[in-house]
Amino acid sequence: MRSLPLTLMVGIALTAGAIVWLSVYREKKEIEKVTVRMDNNSQTVPLPQETDIIRTFFALIDENRSAEAVMMMGPSITSDENVEQSWGSQFEMVDKIEIKSVEAYGREDWTETNHVYQIVAEVKMKPEAMNAPIPNYGWDEGEVTKWIILEKSEGKWLVAGIASGP
Repeated sequence: MRSLPLTLMVGIALTAGAIVWLSVYREKKEIEKVTVRMDNNSQTVPLPQETDIIRTFFALIDENRSAEAVMMMGPSITSDENVEQSWGSQFEMVDKIEIKSVEAYGREDWTETNHVYQIVAEVKMKPEAMNAPIPNYGWDEGEVTKWIILEKSEGKWLVAGIASGP
């Protein structure tokens, strides 16, 4: 039995890899991009995807950066400074939050400006959160499932709701 030349084997492997890659990514949605200008140079970079926004939002809460997390919330949920402070106080009671998964939810009900995602997170609240008007501000400890509503405002996706059910 004759062995195939190495270059032919490499060519076959590359072709097979390309076919697999094309079949997996053929239907992948085009990522939105924006052109940014830095020091007289223009560069096109991808915009954050909705799942990135959700992960960043909860990462800020986990890092005790509640003010920055509140800034990622839409105007429909942060109507005034008192409401913003209330959200910030709630986020400050989170000791640890780690996102395990983020999945699109109810795509058939999505609009151009409202999308819903289901997250699974591991949550640990600070002990003093038990004394809140609603114990732990409605967050159970351990693995929890929440629904995150995103709204598009002025071209940006912002958090517009955190719910315990769809």
